[in-house]
Amino acid sequence: LSSKQGGFIFSLPALLAAGTAIGSLASGAATIAKTINEKKAIDKQLKEMERHNKEIEVPLSQHDLLKIVCEVKIPNFRGVFMRDVLPQYSKNIECGILNLDSINGSGTHWTCWIKQSENLCYYFDSFGVNPPIEFK
Repeated sequence: LSSKQGGFIFSLPALLAAGTAIGSLASGAATIAKTINEKKAIDKQLKEMERHNKEIEVPLSQHDLLKIVCEVKIPNFRGVFMRDVLPQYSKNIECGILNLDSINGSGTHWTCWIKQSENLCYYFDSFGVNPPIEFK
């Protein structure tokens, strides 16, 4: 055999190795691009979450609550009270909003009640805590 015969077969492994290397580089580049895109998406989602939380975490004020009550026209609404300035006497049918802080505080947690008759009153606290002594 002369040295020129069968040369392609001997270079086939080198060509396959080069093709594999190029494929690996392309795959690596695709993985890097995917990772960069995922990081951008996560950063965008985090910024949106922070913006959303800043808007949501503004505490409700008595003014905000009264505005909502007027807009939705809640019947038999008695008022918005701090726990130590509740009315002395309740009406047979009424509802209201109660803050668990004292009049000297800035407010801690809003709760509400609805009284449907002399003997039937529902108290709602999103934390599931019983009504304060002043409410009973």
